[in-house]
Amino acid sequence: MKEKNSNLEFAGDVLTIASGTIISQIIAALAIPIVTRIYSAESYGTYSLFVSIITIIGSVATLKYELSIALPEKDEEAVNQLYLSIIISFLFSFILFMLLLIFKSLLLKFFDQALISFLLFLLPLSFFVIGVNYSLNYWNTRKRNFLNISINKISKEAIKDAFQLIPVLFGMVNGVFLIYSEFLGWLISTLIFYKNSLSQITRKFSEKIVINKNDLVAGFKKYIKFPKYSAFTVFINNFAIQTPIFLISLYYSKAYAGEFAISNNILRIPLTFIGNSIGQVFYQRASNVRRDSKKIKSLVRETTLNLLYFGAFPTLFLAFFGKESLILLLGKKWEIAGSITQILSPWLLFNFISVPISTLVGLFEKQEFGLIFNIILIITKFLSIYIGFIMNDFFLGMVLFSISGSLLYFAFSLLLCSIVGLSPWAFLQDIIKLVIKTLPFIFLLIIVKILNINEYLKLGLAMFFTIISFVIYLRDNKLISDLFLNSKFMQKIFPKKEK
Repeated sequence: MKEKNSNLEFAGDVLTIASGTIISQIIAALAIPIVTRIYSAESYGTYSLFVSIITIIGSVATLKYELSIALPEKDEEAVNQLYLSIIISFLFSFILFMLLLIFKSLLLKFFDQALISFLLFLLPLSFFVIGVNYSLNYWNTRKRNFLNISINKISKEAIKDAFQLIPVLFGMVNGVFLIYSEFLGWLISTLIFYKNSLSQITRKFSEKIVINKNDLVAGFKKYIKFPKYSAFTVFINNFAIQTPIFLISLYYSKAYAGEFAISNNILRIPLTFIGNSIGQVFYQRASNVRRDSKKIKSLVRETTLNLLYFGAFPTLFLAFFGKESLILLLGKKWEIAGSITQILSPWLLFNFISVPISTLVGLFEKQEFGLIFNIILIITKFLSIYIGFIMNDFFLGMVLFSISGSLLYFAFSLLLCSIVGLSPWAFLQDIIKLVIKTLPFIFLLIIVKILNINEYLKLGLAMFFTIISFVIYLRDNKLISDLFLNSKFMQKIFPKKEK
């Protein structure tokens, strides 16, 4: 009975966190078609640069001391680690503010002169606020306040999107408002997060918080491994993701950076919606069977196979109709973003496969593999975009980016399989089977593509065939059935046949 209750609690916690992610992503997805019709690609490119900077730097503003909040046995020590993280975040941000004052010419390489004066203050403030938010996130994780975490995710996205749209009511459409909206989203949601967390940080709202200097110093020394090892790894991981925005802005233009950013944001929606959900379930199952060689091999192969099929249909649809889809969704002026989406569709598939099972790196203590992979990823991204620049062909850079990224994520997936002793040949066999099984679907898409009919009708037919093929696959899929089809609502729509 206790084990059953524990499983129910675990499922409830996962559902609470997942719901926050899903709702926040739905809000973001609904806002994108509106935002793209209001702001230009150049404005969105400038905004994306700002987001990339605060994402990379903000993620290490605490020097990753927030990871230590969950470790102490006593809450008193954990509270000290919470405020140690916040203090370090403040000092870190202040030091960077001073450095920005000295080396502000570096910002001119990416931002207009008119933006520099307020970015000098807004960037360090953003680093600090993000550091506080991350610290509160781990405090609430410790206390199993997953509802607070979900509210934080939703409020951050909702506030940001609201501030992006409000200026339109007053006829003040300016790219600067996109940057302000990001900062205000972080700031206000963090203040709400802190207020919601305060009742557990102190016994009463009116009780004074006492921070012991000696305890702070002791905690700093005790968990020194986090800044030594985790901070660098997290920095590299985030830099690997955000690198293209910097490179495209530097070698091409902010307009191209904006087109890429919109395409990338849309492509990452399925990674967040589906990939993270499958990754959570996979990690929980893998943790339970990691010492059973046969079971862990079976789980990894089953998961990769399902990820292949689950990602294949939308990827193929985007490969054939990504351009038309984004023009319909975002407007005619985002045609380049549509072309980028088509080019990056193979990259999306292999990224989608590797991300959920990448938790094997930590589970089997092979963090060095992840670090090496991200360093190589940064190098190949740079080379791809730079070759396109010297050849004066942006789309060549995108093609090289997609090919190199696809091959790297494919190789990383093979490496992840080898960690558990699964033969790479088994993974290759699964890909061959996938190609054979999806041939009828590919054939249908080709026919629709060459039909001489209205573009909207053509797009509708392609979407119809994609959904039908997807549903046929879902009917007989065990892993996806566990995640989605066991709900009463889905069982009414797709009743299982009795054997």
